[in-house]
Amino acid sequence: MRNYRIYLTATICTLLLCQCANRGSGPQGGPKDETPPIVIKSNPANGSVNFSGNTITIDFNENISVDNPTQNVVMSPPTKNKPTVKALGHKLIVSFQDTLQPDATYSLNFGNSIVDYNESNPLRGYRFLFATGPTLDSLRIEGRVVDAETLSPLEKITVGIYAHETDSTFATKTFDYVAVTDKNGQFCIDGVHEGTYSIYALNDLQGLYHYSQPGQLVAFCDSAITPTVQTDIKSDTIWADTTRTSIDSVITHRHTVFGPDNIELRAFKELTLAQKFSRSSRETRERFNLLFTDPVSELPDITLLDTTVTTPWYAIEKTAKRDSLLYWITDSALVACDTLRLSIRYPSIDDEEVPIMRCDTIRLTFRKKKSQGSSSSLKSKSSQKNPTENKAVTYLTFSHTLQKAVDYFDSIRFTFDEPIVIPDTSAVHLSIQVNDSTWNPIGYQMQVDNPDCPLKLLVTLNDKPDPTAIYKVQIDSMGIHSIYGKGTDRFSKPFQFTKEEDYANLFVKVVPRPDNAILELLSDKGEVLETQPLTEDEVAFYDKIPGNYKVRMYLDANGNGKWDTGSVKDRRQAETMYNCPKTFNLRANWDVEETWEYQTTSKSSETDNHADKLKKLK
Repeated sequence: MRNYRIYLTATICTLLLCQCANRGSGPQGGPKDETPPIVIKSNPANGSVNFSGNTITIDFNENISVDNPTQNVVMSPPTKNKPTVKALGHKLIVSFQDTLQPDATYSLNFGNSIVDYNESNPLRGYRFLFATGPTLDSLRIEGRVVDAETLSPLEKITVGIYAHETDSTFATKTFDYVAVTDKNGQFCIDGVHEGTYSIYALNDLQGLYHYSQPGQLVAFCDSAITPTVQTDIKSDTIWADTTRTSIDSVITHRHTVFGPDNIELRAFKELTLAQKFSRSSRETRERFNLLFTDPVSELPDITLLDTTVTTPWYAIEKTAKRDSLLYWITDSALVACDTLRLSIRYPSIDDEEVPIMRCDTIRLTFRKKKSQGSSSSLKSKSSQKNPTENKAVTYLTFSHTLQKAVDYFDSIRFTFDEPIVIPDTSAVHLSIQVNDSTWNPIGYQMQVDNPDCPLKLLVTLNDKPDPTAIYKVQIDSMGIHSIYGKGTDRFSKPFQFTKEEDYANLFVKVVPRPDNAILELLSDKGEVLETQPLTEDEVAFYDKIPGNYKVRMYLDANGNGKWDTGSVKDRRQAETMYNCPKTFNLRANWDVEETWEYQTTSKSSETDNHADKLKKLK
């Protein structure tokens, strides 16, 4: 009997140990918790009046945390010092650092910052209202903020309103009420007292709640805003059967409608004449960069200090934006100097907006990075170097467009790492294959992108390309030189052209046709590929590589042929931009025709294959 008891005890222990070890065989805890925290109660209650304390406590059904409350919790009207927001177990405690205004309604917008402690499920769009007087203001203003040029929604933009505004209010006075946009650019200013307001939006990085400096991302509404509230009645029909032919009853619901709820603010960054020199850099001996706070209206006047040079000593590289200027030093003696001192003079305006000439003295110092070897050890990206040649030779490096078939409607492009001496046609050879071993030379034209600082070389056939033929381009050894004396290595590359029928055409008819309109064709990444003025009812974008494209249009109010930003001082909006809501899927050897009723708004962007509007190319 004793042995039996020992055996039974050992068996039970073994089973228990096996179950403990094999954790995967038992219950796994059920589905993941995806429920956000729930408010149980608060002190005071949400929507209470005659609040006189300095602390608000909100109780939840579970432990919570608050994600970056300093940035994500917005109090309106704003106070000088932001309230302290802390999570303590199930409780959220808001402590006010300033004395609140009497007879005022305050709102605390927590956005999505309140989450449960374990799974971080957010309580989305939670707002808390209270009044320090006997009346709770309940009006609200809603809308969204978008980029004026791209019409993309802007997140974390401060939106504010003023009840009484003068010419200097926006630049000196804190907003009366505020909100911050979410990831969709949406905002909601609630707890607003009845009245008429002006509304603004700005990228308030300093948290000042007013316009602080020119060049900020800013938006404003041309007309005043009057918030309203009304009760609307909505009817729901209860059907007697599934055929929906016999009505059982009609239920009416009353709900409150606040307005306006569809304000769209188009934010822009002003271009000012108050540009200032920001910084300089000289990462290589041959080149330096000057960076300004805004695009310069004209190139600065540069004078060398401590050194006298009578001939032009630099060339300017073209850049997309004129707030960053790239200079190549063309004088070999200056290239050899580790340090150069310059005086730069450029037009600007003073604090009173009077035109002036600013002058800055800068020091350009070249410091070789320890991780870098001598520049003479760098090898050419395009090198086909003969091992028997001197390994110390440094070739002029370049990239090209011959990695794949060359665009039928384009040139062969070479981009060099240094400005070149403009070559003649004897340095570059273009030929066509006649048979397996014979190449016949063919004629071509050659040009550079910028005669003052040539970095790109374009080679174009004299005759129409033959997509069935094989071509070859060759560059002689030392055939092309940079202004610093580096020459190209021998280069030879066979290639072909794409076929004319590999392309598509897009025709966009704008209805009704607006005045001074300019259309832009965009890639699926938002890059502007082509610009066309709308001189007729229709714009044609010819010979496009198959793929997805977008179209947008702006109204060129001043007729200068480019999109212009706005001005707060002049109360001028940025030029109006429209996005065509469709994505155009262009296919090889097909035309796509679209009629765009641009005044019809659409918030969605959908791909349209245009099956009913495709036409086979003849």
